[in-house]
Amino acid sequence: PYDIEHRIVADSQVKWVRERAELEFDEQGTLLGGFGTVQDVTERKVADEKLRKALDTLHQTFESISDGFFSLDRRWRFTYVNRTGARMMGMDPEELLGQVICDLFPHAFTRRFHKEYRQAMETSTPLHFEEYYPEPLEAWFECHCYPSPDGLSVYFQDITDRKRADEALREREREYRTLAENSPEVIARFDRDLRHTYVNEYGARLYGLPREQILGKTAAELDMPADKVALWQRHFREVLASGEQQTVEFEYHDDDLGHRYFSSLLVPEFGPAGEVTSLLAITRDVTPEKKAEAALRAEKERFQTLFRSMTEGFAMAEIIRDDEGRAVDYRYIEVNDAFGRLAGCPPSRIVGMRASELNPHLDRFWPETYGRVALTGQPAQFQ
Repeated sequence: PYDIEHRIVADSQVKWVRERAELEFDEQGTLLGGFGTVQDVTERKVADEKLRKALDTLHQTFESISDGFFSLDRRWRFTYVNRTGARMMGMDPEELLGQVICDLFPHAFTRRFHKEYRQAMETSTPLHFEEYYPEPLEAWFECHCYPSPDGLSVYFQDITDRKRADEALREREREYRTLAENSPEVIARFDRDLRHTYVNEYGARLYGLPREQILGKTAAELDMPADKVALWQRHFREVLASGEQQTVEFEYHDDDLGHRYFSSLLVPEFGPAGEVTSLLAITRDVTPEKKAEAALRAEKERFQTLFRSMTEGFAMAEIIRDDEGRAVDYRYIEVNDAFGRLAGCPPSRIVGMRASELNPHLDRFWPETYGRVALTGQPAQFQ
């Protein structure tokens, strides 16, 4: 018996077939006959090739990112580790695959790692946390955990340098205050009761109050708008409770400044025992960025309006190539109404169609010409 797959050319098209056969011999080994089947497996081969390319792309992506990455099955065994992640863990990827994470890294049980991983997997909820791993790694890691039915995927970074810098920054309060006082951003520190313990000069100027009237008071006691107070209090308390930083965006109207947009980075500050003792809020005026985004949206809408109202037919397409790289067809990804009228088909139906589906008698000239333009980047004009 034999079972092989190979390519053939049928009707000027390359196809994949699978041939299976059983041969019959007599006792002397003489061939008596046989029977077999031939199956067209082109669609499966094309799908397999797309899957292989997707997996290759995914593998290349994981190997090229600066983050460490690993995946675990539901028995906590490594099923994939990129080289960056393995290097951070002081091992080769091959030494990790198939091994149970806590067998190789027992301190994961005594630190937050195992708790967070288990919670993410059991609740099917993505989690983010930072934790220190003692010897032999002696490093801080920031982990982003993403559960799936098959297990858990973890992106992580070695943030030891950042943690050391944070500690050094707390020890250099004088240098920090010099930077903060000259910052064009609002910088404020809050205690666990949400009272201001520090605000820089720019912040006091934006509040419109002397600094001594701000310190020791909450935003509510400073007669800030009630909706903003509620927003800030909610996010402040979440950061104080979780020990994880957040970014909050909000709008604010001031008679002098007008309508403005702000983005606040809320950073927890930790005491010697690892408890959250205070919160640092760094608020930046992002009005120019917001206006730029609005202008971009308006420009995009104007383009779409022009695109829809053009009297000339206009289409965007992706080239479809055969296994030898020749352009054999193309698929429409966007067309305007004028093109639909020329084609005698609504644009909504054309999008996603192959040209050969829209025109069964499609001349090879069209995909070959369009394929050449796409490959070379050189425009072509013809009638």
